[in-house]
Formats: sequence, C-alpha cells, structure tokens
Amino acid sequence: MHKILIIVILLLNQCLNSQVLISEIYGGGGNSGAPFKQDYISITNYGSTIQNINGWSLQYAASASNFNSIVNLSGNISPGEVIYICYASGGMNGGPLPFTCNFTSSTNLNGTDGKVALANNMTTVDTTAGMVTPGSGNYLNVVDFVGYGNSANQYEGSGPTARPSNTKSVIRIQETNNNSSDFTTQTLMPVIIKEYQIYFNNNKTHISFSTASETNNDYFTIERAADDMSFEAIGMITGAGNSNTEIRYQFTDDKPMKGMNYYRIKQTDFDGKFTYSAVKSVRYDRGERISISPQMTEGRLHLTTTWEDYTISIINSAGQEMKRFPSMSLSQSISIDELQTGLYFLRATNGAEIETLKIIKI
Repeated sequence: MHKILIIVILLLNQCLNSQVLISEIYGGGGNSGAPFKQDYISITNYGSTIQNINGWSLQYAASASNFNSIVNLSGNISPGEVIYICYASGGMNGGPLPFTCNFTSSTNLNGTDGKVALANNMTTVDTTAGMVTPGSGNYLNVVDFVGYGNSANQYEGSGPTARPSNTKSVIRIQETNNNSSDFTTQTLMPVIIKEYQIYFNNNKTHISFSTASETNNDYFTIERAADDMSFEAIGMITGAGNSNTEIRYQFTDDKPMKGMNYYRIKQTDFDGKFTYSAVKSVRYDRGERISISPQMTEGRLHLTTTWEDYTISIINSAGQEMKRFPSMSLSQSISIDELQTGLYFLRATNGAEIETLKIIKI
C-alpha cells in the first residue's frame, strides 16, 4: 500500500511540475499565401517557477516517420516566457518573423501534418503509432507531445490537432493531455503584436503591447486565467482598423487573482476572424483570503477563511466542475470522498474575489 501511494504521489507531483509545453506550431512559412517566410515552433513556461532546459530537445518528424530533426535546447525559461525555435522556409513568400529566434534549425516543417516532441534529453523519441503518454512507458523522456494534422500517427489523447495550413498555425488553448481539444487553428493575421509585456505594481497587473501594422483590425480582448487555464475576458481595447505605423496599447487589471495570473491577447478582425497572442503570466502574492488543509487528502478538506458568503467549486484538470458547495460561511470542512484519485482545483468566490488552489485526491 505504501509503495502504491508513493508512486501515485510521485506521478501527481510530476503533473504539478509539468510547466513547459509546446504552445504553437507553424509549418507553412514561405509557401503560397504565407504571412511569414519561415516555419516556427514555440514553447511556453505556464508554471510559476523558472525551468532549466539544459540538455532538453525539441524533436520533429513527418506525420508517420521517425524523429530525425532534433534541436538541442539550453538555458532557463522564466514563468510566462515564450521561446521560439525557427525552422527553414518552403519558399520566398511572406515577411520576416515578428520575434527573435532563440534556436534555429535547417529543417523545413510540413505545413499540414507532422509530430513534435519536447523531451528532457537528447534521446530520440519512440515512434510507435498511437496514443502518447508523456513520462510513461516508451515515453519516459517526453515532457510534451503534439501530433498535428489528420495524418499524424502519434498524438496525446484521442487524436491529433486539426490541420494547419500556409496561413494558419495550431495554437494551444488549454492542457488536458488531448491534442484534438487542447489546440485550435488560428489564421496568422497581418496584425503583428510586438513588445508584449506584463508587470505587477501597486496590486495591479499592467499589460502593454504594440502593433507594427494593422489591417482590418476591429478590437483586442484581454483574457485572464488561473492555474486551470480557463481563460475569461476581462477587458477590450478598440483597434486602429488599418495602420502602417507602430501603435502602442495599455491595459490595467485592477483586481488580479491571488497566485499565478495568466494573460493573453485575442485580436479580432471586422469579419470576426481572430488570433491569439502568446500567454504570459505574473504572480500576485497578496495575503491569503482562504486556505485549505491538507492539500493532499483522502477525502476531507478543512477551509480557513473570514469570508461570510462564498461558493466552493471543485474542478478537474479538464476544467469540468465536479462538485459545488454554495452559501458557505467562515471556516468549514467539506468532503470530496466520492471523487476519483487525481489533481483538482478548488475555486472559491465571494462575488468580488476569486481564489484558486490546487488539491490532490489520493
């Protein structure tokens, strides 16, 4: 029993510490109609701590082939930081990429179908067709895996992502270990967001960004998420429509959530088409409004708070609400005995404030 419990705890801790994930893949660079001349893949640190990636690798393969393109990664990735691995060009169409390349490769990515693996060493990733479970079985060295396009013969979850194109990338919108639902295609619009920065000051999050140019740009939506990566709109900024000069924008989140706050910018055209920026994060360490014990429980949780009217929701890693405790007041005990073993998020809200805390059911 003790050995089983230790294994469960280790696996759940690994889930908690899986911070760095593949966030976007674009393989149509240089092709007909492409907005950019080069292919690229981005990886993002969605966690709250710096991640060292010395000795890690980013590996690419055609949809049903072996991984024969391996880029050696190095350095640290800070929370919210995005790093870009730039690849070759399929032609002469498109402009330069609107960001600095952290690593480069001479490989030309397939624009519609392929496989990408983020590994914690330089060992070539296994190519057995079917579902990939990072950190398990034949994939012990895999941190994250994405099969993109209909023909990809390996993927996380139930299937690969939708098929990108010369004008579309696949971009992460959540993390449930299922490529088909964790990614969506986005059209790479000629609205180029640059100098995208966030910082925390005076209990507020300040977001600033600029555009190098804008075409048919209606508005920007500022979206925010907690650790469960369920993004919600918190503000809107009107776009310039059409512009060939740099324009700067600013937004202030006056009521950030305690802990990690993840932000992204959704740009929407007049015709309703939209695209997302990279995700960035900042930590807000105000005094706790609510605390729980133990964080790792067999079924009973003790809540300590001075809130007099609040609701508790227990949410699984897929973002589904599994239990709700309405009309709570002051410190209480609740039971999650009937829930299966795994990682959950306890979300407490009193109408004006939201607290999101991680819990583990063992």
